[in-house]
Amino acid sequence: MAIGDIRNIIDSLDFDLYGGVLPKILHISGSTYAIVYQGYGNDGYLVTISIEASGTIAGVIGSLEFDTSNGAHPWIIHIAGDVYAIAYVGPGGNGTIKTLTIQPDGTIGAVVATFVYDSGSSIIEPVIVNISGNVYAVFYGGPDNDGWLKTITINDNGTIGGIIDTLEFDTAYGVYSDPINVGGSVWAVAYTADAIFGPGRIKTISIANNGVIGAITASYDIDSNQTSAPAIIHVSGDVYAIAYGGPGRHGWLKTLSISGGSIGAVIDSMEFEAVYGCNPWIVHVADDVYAIAYDGPDGDGWLKTVSINGSGVIGGEMSSLEYDPVDGRYQSMIHVSGNVYAIAYLGPGNDGWLKTVDIETVSPAVSRSQACIIG
Repeated sequence: MAIGDIRNIIDSLDFDLYGGVLPKILHISGSTYAIVYQGYGNDGYLVTISIEASGTIAGVIGSLEFDTSNGAHPWIIHIAGDVYAIAYVGPGGNGTIKTLTIQPDGTIGAVVATFVYDSGSSIIEPVIVNISGNVYAVFYGGPDNDGWLKTITINDNGTIGGIIDTLEFDTAYGVYSDPINVGGSVWAVAYTADAIFGPGRIKTISIANNGVIGAITASYDIDSNQTSAPAIIHVSGDVYAIAYGGPGRHGWLKTLSISGGSIGAVIDSMEFEAVYGCNPWIVHVADDVYAIAYDGPDGDGWLKTVSINGSGVIGGEMSSLEYDPVDGRYQSMIHVSGNVYAIAYLGPGNDGWLKTVDIETVSPAVSRSQACIIG
């Protein structure tokens, strides 16, 4: 076995029998993980689940319907201590943030605060990130499907101080944002621009530690036709990789350089799925190996590993697994421990599903007792 080899499915759990759209999984503490998702009636749900280091899923610990009216497109982030924030599309289609507590053992506490950051009634897939200290940024598709960015204060105790600054980063169209810090105060956001099928665009924007948003510094179209949400990841130095559904709704992977806000041309590209490959989620495995979970042919759940070296050269596919041969969409993926990874997704029966898989992460030439944990 070599690093990147996908060996098998370890365990699975149907964590919600009534829905599980766009689940996002987050590590809480030890063997405790949280999943937020759009559940029955489009309401917002949160469950905590125990996943052992071996990949065994011990089951649901706690659950909360955090919004009983509407809780679409949720994204969860750790604030401080036991406090977490969920950005989502709330009642009336408004952009909403709620803070609540999750104990290390998975016990879910009450909602601390609720804040509407955009009452434009047409919010799409918000993503919340930490800028510095108690300053956070929300990237989202806003009114008229334009690209929006707002900075917000969220205190360590979960109280929300309000909006600091606002930028409409694309005045024509800007949805399915995936932001990443590329150094200092510079953030890059990959998104779908201009129309529902692209192009796929990247912009760099400066955001100061105090939440003041600066100018857009660069813009680059990575593909003229982007048919699903992009996922961007840092590779090495100023090299980044983007996975996305591209022409023909095939799965594409491209690398490019981003340095000091400047965006370079595409370095290399690969069609990792030639039939159907949308809504990818990419994680680093080890060395030059990356794993991509995605909606594959026939809407099934697929997982592939590929190699990308530090210069951005893509070496090709290494291993693959159809992790759900019935249905597997809108996945998010996280490293658990050693060779174990967890995938949360919308699966058979339109239920919320969680599976653990084995991907060789530590070289077999290195004994487990000598190896460091990677992740």
